[in-house]
Amino acid sequence: MRKEGVESLLAHLNSVHPKITFTVESLDESTDLSDTAQLAIFIRGVDKEFTVTEELLVLQPLKGTTTGEDIFNEVQKVFTRFGLPWSKLKGVCTDGAPSMVGLRKGFIGILNEKATALNVQKDDLIVLHCIIHQQNLCSKSIRLQHVMDVVVKTINFIRSRGLNHRQFKEFLDEISAEYNDVTYYCEVRWLSKGKMLKRFYELTNEIADFMKIKDKPLSELSDPKWICDLAFLVDLTGYLNDLNLKLQKQGQLVNDMYSHLKAFQVKLRLWESQVLSGNSYHFNTLSTYENIAYAQYAEELKLLSEQFSNRFSDFKNMEDCFSLFANPTKSNVQNAPIHLQMELIEIQENSLLKSKFEEVELCDFY
Repeated sequence: MRKEGVESLLAHLNSVHPKITFTVESLDESTDLSDTAQLAIFIRGVDKEFTVTEELLVLQPLKGTTTGEDIFNEVQKVFTRFGLPWSKLKGVCTDGAPSMVGLRKGFIGILNEKATALNVQKDDLIVLHCIIHQQNLCSKSIRLQHVMDVVVKTINFIRSRGLNHRQFKEFLDEISAEYNDVTYYCEVRWLSKGKMLKRFYELTNEIADFMKIKDKPLSELSDPKWICDLAFLVDLTGYLNDLNLKLQKQGQLVNDMYSHLKAFQVKLRLWESQVLSGNSYHFNTLSTYENIAYAQYAEELKLLSEQFSNRFSDFKNMEDCFSLFANPTKSNVQNAPIHLQMELIEIQENSLLKSKFEEVELCDFY
């Protein structure tokens, strides 16, 4: 955490300037190695100079239960401790857990209930589910669990036992394999699934030989259908990893992240249509095989597309706001919120501002 950045933002937030606002960028409750629940509170604020500060404000331990009320009470303590005015809270981003977003007993529900007393502008409050977290949840809808089970079990057999792991690495070295190890899979490390599957696929022959040596032959590795399923999963998780990395890129505004998301949804619909017609061009690993189960894979892509549409409805509802913010010089004034229309006309009819908009970054323009 950059202490000076947070302190500067907090100083601004405690001033009387009406245009200094902040959002609780992420409320995420997880359990550490000692089984203590930890509430991570990130803060993102904009001051009167339009300087954006985004930092981890505090990691707050939760003793006992972790209900919505417990979380709200801890957040209230943090706000008091740092002198954060509730009246300048403009948005909350959570991990989507019931204790966070429950309409009655969740953090958001309690916040809405106490909004008037806290001087929070409830009607203007933006509540979103973390876009990266939702993308990961969508990825879990892929139904090729029979592939994951074999891959994870095999890698655990190789890597969780010291002797097996040493022998496997020595075996790869002896045969001059391209890679010197397999990649572990960790559920909470979202990018590890794709990397693990790709490495497993690239070492399929070596793994098959090693498992025979250990008297643990894998029949799946000689099953063309299972190998095809693995190849499809390698390609698809690769695309999901690419999207995740784009979403994690620092310095992005929400409209940039939403653009990545929309582009991926368009790609999913294209892939579904092409795969259903027997075209696997965009799936490089899968396309090297024959007798591909096109209908099955098209159905997987359809379900994944539906997951993205359903889970990101909160962002879809704000699409007009994102569009107006990202491109004020070309937005339809008639469709803009009435309190912004006069200012929007001034921007669109100012040739200097329109020229500047094309030359500088969006935050610099504003």
